[in-house]
Amino acid sequence: MDVVNSSHSYATGGTSVNEFWSEPKRLATTLQTENEESCSTHNMLKVCSFDILTSFTAYYVLSFLLKRYSERKGTWLLMIYMLPLGHGVSKSRSFHKWGTKFYSFGVVMGQGTGKSSTLNVRIPSWTDSSGANAFLNDADLSLPTQGNFLSVSRKWSSGDKLSLEFPISLRTEAISDDRPESASIQAILYGPYLLAGLSSGDWDLKTETKPSQLDWITAIPPSYNSQLISLQQQSSNETFVLMNSNNAITMEKMPESGTDAALQATFRFVDDGAIRPSWVAGGAGGKNQNLAVGDTEGSSMFRVVTGLDKKGTVSLESVSQKGCFLYTGVNYKAGTKIRLSCRSGLKDAAFPQATSFKLSKGLSEYHPISFVANGAKRKFLLMPLLSMRDESYTVYFNRGA
Repeated sequence: MDVVNSSHSYATGGTSVNEFWSEPKRLATTLQTENEESCSTHNMLKVCSFDILTSFTAYYVLSFLLKRYSERKGTWLLMIYMLPLGHGVSKSRSFHKWGTKFYSFGVVMGQGTGKSSTLNVRIPSWTDSSGANAFLNDADLSLPTQGNFLSVSRKWSSGDKLSLEFPISLRTEAISDDRPESASIQAILYGPYLLAGLSSGDWDLKTETKPSQLDWITAIPPSYNSQLISLQQQSSNETFVLMNSNNAITMEKMPESGTDAALQATFRFVDDGAIRPSWVAGGAGGKNQNLAVGDTEGSSMFRVVTGLDKKGTVSLESVSQKGCFLYTGVNYKAGTKIRLSCRSGLKDAAFPQATSFKLSKGLSEYHPISFVANGAKRKFLLMPLLSMRDESYTVYFNRGA
């Protein structure tokens, strides 16, 4: 257990690559789609459970919470066999192809119960003991240090209440690899949650601060979810949605939730009336991130105005070119690139229809535990790995960029 835990475990507590343990403390070069076989974690948990009140308790809790729960696809009861840890990976893409509605994988987990007059509560290693508190029926209890157990022995009565308060904060954890060039490869955690960044493959961070400082990570306010929108339009009796992929705007068929396409079809409607790629859309976002239109060079910012067809819709007018709007055309197909078209001197009866969109709720939203991290090329949206469904993500980042 000691060897596996110290030399073969990833930040989730899971182990193995391609169903094997690789060289000890050489995990930096093993990050791919076929990481963390479910069976190996299940067996490790069984070994730990023979004596749960041991030094392996931290491993048990970590593996059960981060590995076993991360094997699910979001809130779906669909399980995957391997948990990908590479750059820009997804739970929907693996060699075994587990994790679809009709092709799932599961390992049965059991849990025993019993009655005892002694209640043992482990103080998690991720908390700060100086700010942790425990109360039994409002009476203050003395707490042990992190990683140890608080034992409460008494004759329990109906209505007894044990309350625990644990401070939670951000931290980084280096990958288990003793080579100097791998020291900058780190995972980001928030309390017990391992955070994954939405990414198509890039993983370089821009920290510019001391390793102990995490001011390059910012929490996303809960109010931002109310600013997320999608823009829809009808064509040939089908519903299409405006999508931003690689900063190019196209019209696509309505995507499933929990996918990269759903992220790319979600925008943020900010206070100044402008529309921008949201933090959700791959973490691009921000005031300096604009949209590229069609095959034109450069990009543009768009302001949401009353729809030109006057049917309760909205139109997107270029901030830099007044009177010019995003224009789809009529009777188009999926993949159609949107162009910028201006009303001045244009004789097009379909212009109002082709520039008007139905404003709807965003197809994706921020998880309650969401952060933005500064990257070398762009920003990353971070959220718990266990909340991911089919989105592309990165778990380990390079802080040495």
